Amino acid sequence: MLRVGLGRRHPAPVGLEVHRPGQHRQPPRADHPPDRRGHQAPDEVQVAHRAQAPADRRPQGAPPRHHFGQEAPRLVAQGAGRGGPAPDHRLLQSRVLTALVPCLNEEECLPALEAELFPALEALKTPYEVLLVDDGSTDGTPALLDALAARRPAARVLRHEGNRGIGASLKTGLAAAKGDWLVFLDADLTFHPSLIAALLEERARTGADCVSGSPVLGGMGAVPFGRRLPSLALNAFYRGLFDTRLTSYTPMFRLYRTSDLRALTLGTSGFEVSVEVLVGLLRAGKKVVEVPAPLTVRAAGASKLRRWRELRAHAVLVGRLLLS
Repeated sequence: MLRVGLGRRHPAPVGLEVHRPGQHRQPPRADHPPDRRGHQAPDEVQVAHRAQAPADRRPQGAPPRHHFGQEAPRLVAQGAGRGGPAPDHRLLQSRVLTALVPCLNEEECLPALEAELFPALEALKTPYEVLLVDDGSTDGTPALLDALAARRPAARVLRHEGNRGIGASLKTGLAAAKGDWLVFLDADLTFHPSLIAALLEERARTGADCVSGSPVLGGMGAVPFGRRLPSLALNAFYRGLFDTRLTSYTPMFRLYRTSDLRALTLGTSGFEVSVEVLVGLLRAGKKVVEVPAPLTVRAAGASKLRRWRELRAHAVLVGRLLLS
């Protein structure tokens, strides 16, 4: 298979340092803990502890987890055993976190989104804002978003006159974001907002520039087979094409450094933007890591993804990436 180089990899940055007044600064943790034989793991991809969705939304019948550390020696799997340190959610200190949520005809999902997202962000104990991008909705979504923003001072509504796509929503939100870090997530709760904490914890542990939620690692047992198969096949194709140890290229649930996103020139407007962003970061020498993120079915409503249209869009993107 033809493989596309991603450019020279630069040394990974140090981890996110937390400093409180009156305390001595602690040296950053090493990015790559030794394996059982005492060898240092390479910096290709780190897999975090297993993040779990709340019990009422945890996918049922999820397939057994792969032992990636055995199959690919360059991929290190970290376990979070019982008795370990309690997670510290105060990882960004005074830095602002932007939660960016595109919305297209999501009137059925918005009540659940508000009920789940804001408590999850409050639990992080860090300043945050929520940007809700109305991507040309034709149902009751605009009115519901306005009412939500009136109740929630941290929320802002951004609007497109017509439907422009997920990629366009990312660009619109990015232009308005005030946060140093940005988490991009769906309005339909297919990735539960409680998993945001796992992204932040892995960012602090590894010093990564981007932390991506991987349903390949987290499980897709609750998702219908007809949806799982194309996703698994497409991600396997991208893994072979770019020759990396990342397991998932297409999910949008990720934590980014806002300045890194703004440095990219994005040409896509649909769901394929997730791949374009990931490849752009890797080619720029940024460090990308993954955490397990269970993928569930939508909370309500219908998916906006149109399979054949998206496959054509991915084909066009692959052509552009091969030529660039």
